[in-house]
Amino acid sequence: MTVFTSGGGINDIFSGSSASAAINNIQKMVDTVNAQGGKAYLIIGYDTRKFMADSLLIANAVMTSQQRMQARDKYIDYQHNLASSIKGATIVPEFNLNPSYVSDGIHPDADQQKYIAQVLLQGL
Repeated sequence: MTVFTSGGGINDIFSGSSASAAINNIQKMVDTVNAQGGKAYLIIGYDTRKFMADSLLIANAVMTSQQRMQARDKYIDYQHNLASSIKGATIVPEFNLNPSYVSDGIHPDADQQKYIAQVLLQGL
């Protein structure tokens, strides 16, 4: 079994790529897994609307807070369309977790990563 997880093109979206380019990248990865005899799973991820609160999207060396909020909104649209756009993968739908599991709106701490793994394994 091959598990392909998608924190769903978030780096593509936050670096300015279009949603269609990010979806194409995910599709290529799914196609590669399938071509090598694996089974592709696309994990949509957690509910971005709940996790990426405006207050967590503070400016960093690369983006202003406003740019991060705009990227978040673009990512929400992308994430919404991802499952219907990808072919040849088993879809693990968006899941809900407590937003306190991430300190920056994106990255869960080590204990919460273990919890998320358990949630995902149940979904497979």
